[in-house]
Formats: sequence, C-alpha cells, structure tokens
Amino acid sequence: MVKNMLIQYEYEVLSFAAFISNSKVDGNLSFLLSKLNDELEEDTELYIKKLIINGFIDKKQERITINTNIWMSFFASLLQDEFDKNKMNVQCHLDKVSKSIYFNINGSNKKFNLILNEDYKVNNVGKDCIYMCKTYEYGHDIYWLDLVNDINLLSLFYNYLINEISNINRSIYKKIDNLEGLTSSHVSEIFNNSIKKYFLRGKYTIFELKDSEIKYIKKLMIEDDISFYAVKKNKIIICIIKKKDIITFLELKDSKVHFSEFANREISELKEKLDKKVSQYRNLVMYKENNVLDTTIKLTTQLITYTAPTALIISMLGLLNVNISKVMQYKWILIVAIIVLAIIQVGIFIFIYVPGYKINRFKWDID
Repeated sequence: MVKNMLIQYEYEVLSFAAFISNSKVDGNLSFLLSKLNDELEEDTELYIKKLIINGFIDKKQERITINTNIWMSFFASLLQDEFDKNKMNVQCHLDKVSKSIYFNINGSNKKFNLILNEDYKVNNVGKDCIYMCKTYEYGHDIYWLDLVNDINLLSLFYNYLINEISNINRSIYKKIDNLEGLTSSHVSEIFNNSIKKYFLRGKYTIFELKDSEIKYIKKLMIEDDISFYAVKKNKIIICIIKKKDIITFLELKDSKVHFSEFANREISELKEKLDKKVSQYRNLVMYKENNVLDTTIKLTTQLITYTAPTALIISMLGLLNVNISKVMQYKWILIVAIIVLAIIQVGIFIFIYVPGYKINRFKWDID
C-alpha cells in the first residue's frame, strides 16, 4: 500500500465518491461509476484503477465498493506517521466498529468520529468529527486530506487535542471535597501534616516542582491563590493542591497531567481513609451542634425544681415525727427523682464529656 504524502488526485476522487455513495450493511460504501463520472464531469477510470491496486475499492462492472476499513486504517496510519515525524506525543487508535479514532495523550483519550458519507454526517451532529468524504461545508470539523497535508493545521489540531484532554482530565481529578464546615486550621492540618505524613509512610519523598510545572498547575486550577506540594515514589509524581477547603490530587508525567492505575489506587485508598476520618469527627461534634448539653442541663434543672420541694416536705415531716407510714407512701417520688438524676448524670458523662474529651484529643492522622 502506498504511504506517501497524499497529493495524488485519486484520493480526492475517493473522498468525493464516498460523498455520493450509499452505506451497506457490512459497513462498506457503494456507488455507480457512471454517477461519479457525471458528478465530476470527467473520466475517472485511471484514478479508479490506482485505488483498486492499493486495495481501497473493489469493482464489479459498474458497481464499485469502497473498503472502509482499509481506507480508515490507511488514514490512521498516515496520521500517526505525521505526528511521529513532527515529534507530537499522540497515539492514534482506530475503532473500526464505531468508525472513530481515539487520540491518546499521556494515557487520556479524545474521540473523533469519521464521517464517511451523508448518513454518518446526519448521525454525528454536534460531535467531534473528521470528514473522510468530500463535502461542500465542514463547519468547524476537519477534512482528512487537509490534516495530513497541512503542517499548520496539524499543529493547530495537536494543540486542540492537548487542551481538550486537559479539560477531560480536569473533570476526573481526584478530589476531597467533603471538608466544608471544618475550620481552616483543621483543613490546613489535613493538607500540611496528615496527607504528607501518609505519603511519607508509604515510602514517598517530597519532590521539588519545576517552575514550568508550577505554572502548569496554576493554569489547570485557574487560580494563583493555591497551596501545593508534590511527592514522588519511583517514577510516580503526585501533586497535592489545596484550594480553600478542597484538596485535589494530580499525577504528573513529563510535566503534564497523567493518571496511572497505580496512582489512582493510591489516591483512592487515601481518599477512602480520610472520608472515614472526617465522618468520625463530624459524629463527635454532632452533639454540640444539636445542643445536647444545653437540653440535658435544662431537663436536669426542671427535674430538680419539681422534685426538690417534695423532697424537702418529706424530710421536714420526718423531723416533726409526723406519722411515718403516711410520709413513706410519698417517699417513692424522691427515690424516682434520685434514680432519674443519676441516669442523667451518667448520660451527660457518656454523651457529652466523653465526646468532648475525644474532640479535644482528636488527631487527623491517617492510618
């Protein structure tokens, strides 16, 4: 198969033929040679022969079939060569079933659907597309021959892929965003000490970021007012970023965002442990937020207010030698009051003082 720059006119003929063709059940395209000649107003026999030799089409009398898999594979291979030749870090992966190409940069993919004829155009409205067929309007989409023949367009396309993949990565950043309501000192403690110590115990070391990497991180976070540091283990570099009460994790590779399976697992385990720690702390402070102590004190005060006079009267009657049998029948009120007060005191200790003690002694260490 020929793999030189596509300046040959037969490829323009192939693209125009695809535009006027009909889709077949097997995914290929079909058209009549006479219709192609009428549309182009010229004899295309020479170009058809070249396309047959290179395997792009099959001819049975007037009926011509375009082998879409061969055509798409040719384009993907040629485009990969152009990326490699111009030192653009992109990998092209063709999906023949969905008729699309995935462009991979540092482990992240951006998908473009291939428009083979009008049927594909109708079914891909609003999606990122590359036109294989020759049409009279592309909108904001790209024509395949232009992409492999024009280095300026290829450079623009490469920059577009980088920006799009950065946006995709931003949407899947690992975040700890359940710290809302914690004091700034607690958030700083988690960020500066707990997380850092967790990674250091995991055999990571503190990594000094380059100026270019710092600028890149600030650009990704769309803000300069952030705190951050990085840790490294083998070739894995994880950047931890604090923006107000949100902590974000990024893996950097070649000064770009990258998410490896190992880093994802490490960050996910840390996030799960910290989520449990935050939940534990919130449960401890729940009693204070719900005014449990105030409610308990009020209940105790009311109980004393109602039972104290009765207890006093019973005691005075006893001192005055009033008929004890009559006095004793009311003594149960005093006994019940004492029991209730004892229960309340135990409850205060268990539900108020113990949690309060735990809050004061609470550590944000992540095991």
